[in-house]
Amino acid sequence: DEAALDEAQEAKLQKQFARQYHLITRNDRLEKIADDVARHFSARGYRGKAMFVAVDKATAVRMHDKVRAAVARLIAEDEAALKTAGEAEGAALLERLEWMRSLDMAVVVSQSQNEIDDLRAQGLDILPHRHRMQAEDLEAKFKHPDDPFRLVFVCAMWITGFDVPSIGTVYLDKPMKNHTLMQTIARANRRAEGKTSGVIVDYIGVFNNLQKALAIYAGGAGGATGGEGPIKDKASLVAALESALEATRTFAAQAGADMAAIAASPPGFGRLGMIQTAIEALIAPDERRREFLRLTAETVKAYKAVLPDERAAPFVTLVSVAHVLSLKLKPGVADISEISAQIAALLDQRIEGVAIFTPIIEGDRPEGRVDLSGIDFEKLAGLFATKPKTAAETLRGVAETQARFMASENPTRFDLVEKLEEMVQAYNSGSIDATS
Repeated sequence: DEAALDEAQEAKLQKQFARQYHLITRNDRLEKIADDVARHFSARGYRGKAMFVAVDKATAVRMHDKVRAAVARLIAEDEAALKTAGEAEGAALLERLEWMRSLDMAVVVSQSQNEIDDLRAQGLDILPHRHRMQAEDLEAKFKHPDDPFRLVFVCAMWITGFDVPSIGTVYLDKPMKNHTLMQTIARANRRAEGKTSGVIVDYIGVFNNLQKALAIYAGGAGGATGGEGPIKDKASLVAALESALEATRTFAAQAGADMAAIAASPPGFGRLGMIQTAIEALIAPDERRREFLRLTAETVKAYKAVLPDERAAPFVTLVSVAHVLSLKLKPGVADISEISAQIAALLDQRIEGVAIFTPIIEGDRPEGRVDLSGIDFEKLAGLFATKPKTAAETLRGVAETQARFMASENPTRFDLVEKLEEMVQAYNSGSIDATS
């Protein structure tokens, strides 16, 4: 009506759209998209929340059912693979299984007259979806970053003026342009903890309209005034990963830790020894350890931003080595079993863990007291002779915890904390040796 089309023009438009609508809603096409959504979302480095934008209400309901079925198939595949998986692969499968089993998804669409009968005629039941929309505060649940409601299917609602920073992925399967397109894309560009960037997956080809939309709505980006647009190809993320990994590798090499050699070493005692040597080189002083942890965190964050793109594959081995080293360098990690699940969640191939020293002091410590007769001084001397800095850091963590506990129980002992800090500073400066 707004375009003032005549009958012939209107009939032509309806015919063209009917053909496109038929193609968009073909069952075999939707099945493939549902499989892709299930696999892509479960493999994202930053999963967060996700939104699927369908062409209409019926397709939103249909896609919900198809993606739910696709996730169920993935769960069955992972459960079967788990029976023959190794330790690292098994831990990664368990992590993904737990996430998929808890995954909640829902349809959020506006209500209309005769919708029950209209959708029933298409073989769809909207009643359970409408019941959820009326009985639950789905908006509050979706906005809560820790709520298992992580995937929503919409066609018009929530694509404009709906701000959820944890949305990491938007799946587009609806023809859009200009303002509506820009508003929909903006659902994924908010900042959130652990989120490097939002990912737009375009199944319909709406990015053909992107340059025009950017020229109108993105402050000249993509238009005559030039400037950097808000939409970037994943090649820029791959370049950021390459840069972050090279900075981490170079820093480690300057400290005496060869990440490439560890990655190239076959699993076994040789690799374990190389990992322990690298830890010995990076663990002290504190400034060196903190900088390596910072660089590794940036590298892992960049790696997750690229996932599940296959372009992440060439970097996985070195990223894995950096991740293993950083986990062992973090204070308070006393046993490799505590970090094996975290490692396996990142690694695509097995990287052996770090050799762990057995405790010097055995048994319980009643009332926070330490029986000096329980210390094996022979073991202690041998420990410092082979890995002095690692041993010093291990004992430092235990001593700090114990000293602070004793000070909290009796304030007159606070001088123990101060003396300990002075000794650590003196050791780091080289004025005393490890055995002191």
